Amino acid sequence: EWSMFALGWNWDPVKNFSAAMAYKLQALQRCNRSLYLNVSRLRQLPTTELAAYLRKCFDYGRATMYATSSMYSACLLHALRYFKREQFLVLRYEDLMAMDAAATLRLLSRFTGLHLDDSTAAKARGQCQPARLRAGKQGKADAPPNAYSSSSPHAAEMLAEAAPQLEAVFAPYNALLSRAAAPALETRCPHDYSSIWSLTRRCCASCCTLASRGLRATTARLHDVPPRA
Repeated sequence: EWSMFALGWNWDPVKNFSAAMAYKLQALQRCNRSLYLNVSRLRQLPTTELAAYLRKCFDYGRATMYATSSMYSACLLHALRYFKREQFLVLRYEDLMAMDAAATLRLLSRFTGLHLDDSTAAKARGQCQPARLRAGKQGKADAPPNAYSSSSPHAAEMLAEAAPQLEAVFAPYNALLSRAAAPALETRCPHDYSSIWSLTRRCCASCCTLASRGLRATTARLHDVPPRA
C-alpha cells in the first residue's frame, strides 16, 4: 500500500518506508495512549468503547492508513461481538494470490451458499485472475499491480530497516488474530527483506480477506447493530 501511494501515485510525500510507518504509529499512539499496542486491554473493552476507538483512531481504514489497516485483529475482534466466528471465511493473502480466480469464486459460493454458474466462474479467470497467475506477453507472470517498491533503488534497504520494529509492533496483533480467527493461520516466513512481499508476509503475519455468511443482508454499520447475547 505504501509503495503504491508514495512511489506510484505520489499521494504520500514521505518516500522512506520506516519514516512513513513511524508517522502513522505516532498518530495512533496520540489518538489513545492507553490502548496503543495494548491488545489485552483492547480485548477487555466493552463493545461500544471498542467501536468508538476504531472509528476515532482507525479512521475507517481510509487511504494511507498503513499501520491500522494492517491491524486486522482489532477489526475482527469488533466484528465477533456481533457475529459468530464460523460466519467468517479468513484467507491468508499469500494463499489468495496463489488461487485461481474461478476456484476462489467457487470457494466463496460454497461458504456463503450463493449460486455460482460455470459461465460466471469462467469469466472470473479472465477478469480477476491474480497477476502472478496471468501469463504476460513474454510468457512470464505480470508484475503485481500497483506495486512500485521494485522501482526504488533503496527498497531492500528500507524494508530491512523497518522490519525489526514492525515485527515487534505487529506481534501482539498477529497473536490476537491467530486466536480470534484460527490457529492454523500462523505464518512461517523466511528472513528475506528483498521485496515488499516478504516484508508484508512477516509484519502482517496473516494478510486476510474476510467474507461473512449472512452479512449481505446487513447494510447498517456494525455499531448500529445490537451485539449478540
